Amino acid sequence: MEDQYARLLADLDFDNIELLMGKPNVFNALGIAHYEIRHSNFLAWLLDPHQNHNLRNIFLSRFLRDLISDSRSSEISLIDIPDLLVENLVVYREWNSIDILLEFDTTVIALENKLLSKEHGNQLKRYKKTIEQHYSHKKKLFCYLTPFGDKASDSNYIEIGYDAIATHLEDILSLYQESLNVQVKIYIQDYIDNLRMKVMENGKANELAKKIYKNHKEILDFIFEHKPDNASHFAERMIQLLKSKGFDVNCSQNKGVVRFTTPTLSNLIPTYEFSNGWPKREAFLFEIDFLWVGNGRRIRFYPIVSNGDKELRNTLIQAIMTIDGAKAPKGKKWATFLHKEGKKFNIEEWSEKSEEDQDRFINEFIREIEPVVLKVEEALMECSAEIATYRHNRSVESSNEI
Repeated sequence: MEDQYARLLADLDFDNIELLMGKPNVFNALGIAHYEIRHSNFLAWLLDPHQNHNLRNIFLSRFLRDLISDSRSSEISLIDIPDLLVENLVVYREWNSIDILLEFDTTVIALENKLLSKEHGNQLKRYKKTIEQHYSHKKKLFCYLTPFGDKASDSNYIEIGYDAIATHLEDILSLYQESLNVQVKIYIQDYIDNLRMKVMENGKANELAKKIYKNHKEILDFIFEHKPDNASHFAERMIQLLKSKGFDVNCSQNKGVVRFTTPTLSNLIPTYEFSNGWPKREAFLFEIDFLWVGNGRRIRFYPIVSNGDKELRNTLIQAIMTIDGAKAPKGKKWATFLHKEGKKFNIEEWSEKSEEDQDRFINEFIREIEPVVLKVEEALMECSAEIATYRHNRSVESSNEI
């Protein structure tokens, strides 16, 4: 394995990819390489000739050319573009949930941008209907922008791939670099690199990665097999920070969730003598679910009364139900409370964050849930007498069995 590692280090392609990956990029530095909303913001900036990029309508005209050359652009032809470019233009972001809206004097263009997500519901049809109602007097065009020009569910939408965007920007940098501000050139080049490497995965670094993998497959497979995954890393750090704040994390844990309780509740609430689905047979725990909610795109917290003795379950459930705002528990065997949509989160992008940002996110999340933890602890302490009675009865039963 060491010999193979030595050969990998001696490979010039490995040096080249290190240089490419180490190149500063504002999109990577801000952690927004895959954020759809940030891509839409940048595209809206490029498409607006009044912005400070000094591109005027150069990028806009190329985008219009791609769109209007499609046969579905029946209301506007390519010969109309010069007239369109001298009209007044207002560029909107998130107008009626439409990602980008270009409003000219005579024409309106709706652009729906999908980076990693897919269409949901009748999204495209709804946007089209909104445009038709609001701009009945104007010519209309609809664009569906995706990394690879995926087919839209509504045939009125003209599909454009991000490769066209990257190619146009590369041509613009080549032709107009002398007239562009240095900072603007850096932003555009960073955006092109981000598109090629992270979105379409067809950049120089991607090609080098494939070549390196082919030539050093055995050692790289070994490394990949033993690398820590995002879910494990997140869980470990969440547990560490919960413990540092005085919570009891010596609880039943499973992949994709972190469970904990308070020292007070750990001493108050007994565990079951029989298996209930949790390895340590707890009757109650707090749970943070970060992998199974929205395919790892949300993080959610809730108290859970586990499957077990009916008498103890009812006591715990009734106590939690006394909290203001508590909703009826979900689940017949596993009673989950305060079921909410949760907080935006993306486990796939966790490793891209700096350690400082990771800890900041976790600490903020813990601060948000602490008030609920304290309310639940207080409510369960109110029924300590009933829990003590359960403990006593169980002890007597165990003695009688002996």
